[in-house]
Amino acid sequence: MTTPPTSFADLLKPIYKNEVAINGNPTQASAAFSAVFASALANGGSLDNIAPGIAYFKKLHAEGNFVPVAASAATMESGQTPIVVWWDYLLASEIGPSVKGLKIVIPSDASYAAYYDQAISKYAPHPAAARLWEEYLYSTAGQNLWLQGEARPIELPTLVSDGTVDQAAYKALPPAPSGNVTFPTQSQQAAAENVVAQQWSSVIG
Repeated sequence: MTTPPTSFADLLKPIYKNEVAINGNPTQASAAFSAVFASALANGGSLDNIAPGIAYFKKLHAEGNFVPVAASAATMESGQTPIVVWWDYLLASEIGPSVKGLKIVIPSDASYAAYYDQAISKYAPHPAAARLWEEYLYSTAGQNLWLQGEARPIELPTLVSDGTVDQAAYKALPPAPSGNVTFPTQSQQAAAENVVAQQWSSVIG
């Protein structure tokens, strides 16, 4: 690919015919659902309105650019899905090692992120051990390990401001647009999932 896309708007261009995919059905795969949510934000939607994301993928499919398969390292290596809308850190860690020349771009027209939740069961046989593990994960060393895995740890701004960030790992991240990253609430997420469950079949049907 000589001209990598830099936005959701770019993906509609004729040069990307039969090239764009997500990592599965968004009614089942969280990352695929997040791709729909991000495309909604890029096309006039909001955290309370994911419908423009459905409309976007419907148009992408109508233009012949969307490949409705579960994208993976294998589909990228074979050339079946040269472009995948996925989490940047998973593209780097799961796709990057096997796809030569992979370029990761965060879309300029939408920024969307999600947290991984962690919990400690009060019924655990050794809850103190779990608490110690959590403390390590959120220590400078633990946060830099996430960063070395090409994820963006929650304490990244603090690591940068106090000078404890792993500079090599930090510089390896794809540039992110300026401004705040968007996170849906649990109720917004649930409402959006309901819309996608009802309407996604119309995208490729």
